[in-house]
Amino acid sequence: MDLEGELPGTAKRAKKKRRALEDEHNAPDTSLRQGADRTPPPPPKKRKKNHQAKDLSERSEPPPPTHKAPDAPPKKKQKKKRKPDALDDGIQLNILNDDGGGEDHMNDGNEGQEQQVTKQRAKQRKKNLKMVGRAEAEGVDGYPPLDASLLDGVPFVAPPRLRTVSVALPVSIVANAQSFELRAYLVGQIARALTVFGVDEVVIYEDSAKAVSEGGGGPSRWLSFFCCNLQYLECPQYLRRALFPMHPDLKYAGLQNPLDAPHQMRQHHWMPYREGVVVAGKGVRESGGSDVEGSWVDCGLAGGQKVRVTQAIQPGVRVTVRLDASAKAFIEDNAPGPKGSGSSKQFSKIQRRSVTGTVVSPQEPAQRAGLYWGYQTRAASSLQEVFTHCPLDPGGGGYDLTIGTSERGDVLTRDYQMPPFKHLLIVFGGLGGLEEIVEDEQAHVTASDPRELFDQYVNVCPGQTSRTIRTEEALLITLAAFKLLVP
Repeated sequence: MDLEGELPGTAKRAKKKRRALEDEHNAPDTSLRQGADRTPPPPPKKRKKNHQAKDLSERSEPPPPTHKAPDAPPKKKQKKKRKPDALDDGIQLNILNDDGGGEDHMNDGNEGQEQQVTKQRAKQRKKNLKMVGRAEAEGVDGYPPLDASLLDGVPFVAPPRLRTVSVALPVSIVANAQSFELRAYLVGQIARALTVFGVDEVVIYEDSAKAVSEGGGGPSRWLSFFCCNLQYLECPQYLRRALFPMHPDLKYAGLQNPLDAPHQMRQHHWMPYREGVVVAGKGVRESGGSDVEGSWVDCGLAGGQKVRVTQAIQPGVRVTVRLDASAKAFIEDNAPGPKGSGSSKQFSKIQRRSVTGTVVSPQEPAQRAGLYWGYQTRAASSLQEVFTHCPLDPGGGGYDLTIGTSERGDVLTRDYQMPPFKHLLIVFGGLGGLEEIVEDEQAHVTASDPRELFDQYVNVCPGQTSRTIRTEEALLITLAAFKLLVP
């Protein structure tokens, strides 16, 4: 469009203004040049960087070298390989990196790390074989040999546990709590301490004649509460519905932290032993179709798979089952992830597969494989009954080492030597200590000094800066101290 032909007056005034601006600033007005002279506008300033980058890319001369000359080849920076951290004596491996690179760091040196992992697993398998051989060398009678391949990859494996540790606690520590919620949580704390330090038996004894008389001469109200919650927490989760009916004492069980003990397994966890309950059902048959003597046990396997055992046992009884290779194959097939789909359709097919096992003693997992297998709960009507019954010793020898704890006992020093024992019993007092319990008529003992009842009478917390140490606190302190003394 010609501005001079259409608007002559306007175009003349624009030209005069343009010339005045050019003379004054010595720079053309680009907006008027674009409309009148039709000359292309200059490139915008923001594109200068792009043109410069393009010019640099089109240069024939390479940029100045940043590395050393060819006659001196650059040295590759070698990353220090960090050894994998071994958890559970090398069974579970957790490979960490220093720079937080995650997968990149693992991919850089994955070959070396895989070799380390392979060596570590081979070392653990060798250790498992050694442990099984040690159990046979020490003469654990009454148990058939355990296939060492069943222990491959099993956590918590340790040398055979041929000694037991028992703990005795008074009922009054729960009775003194101010509410049901606090009582339930207190029992949960005690159960956690027993599990963490591997206690085999806990004895709850009556320490107040007044509380027994209020209960009509039988067990006191809080003895039943204490024992019921301890047994409930120790029981595997998949067996609680079958073994524990609805009860007021378990109303606040949801406030208690789970124990997560080795025998409380998930469906896809493998161990050569499992806790189970005998279920009612059709008779056990062989592959040919003939009936044989045996039972079905629910061990918490995926899809409700039952385990066939050769012993005929009454339904509703809790048993310990030693599983064989067929159970291990079933668990591996139904494991979550790439090894198994875990679908219900697969479960319906695998349920036809025979999974077999053998009912064994509850002490076999500890004495043969070194596995901690929970604690037993025993109720005693008096302090005297604590010493007279020892279910862990089938020979009837009882506890061969008894220790009482009190702030008035002998100070436990670093030079303390633990005497040899097979069954150890540690007894704790209540709010007033063992001295007050001995004076109560419910103790049923003739000794006036508690020192006369024990082989040793110790103080595990000398120089305490509180007037009293609660029994649940003394339990943790004592078990932690003796954990270092008992190899």
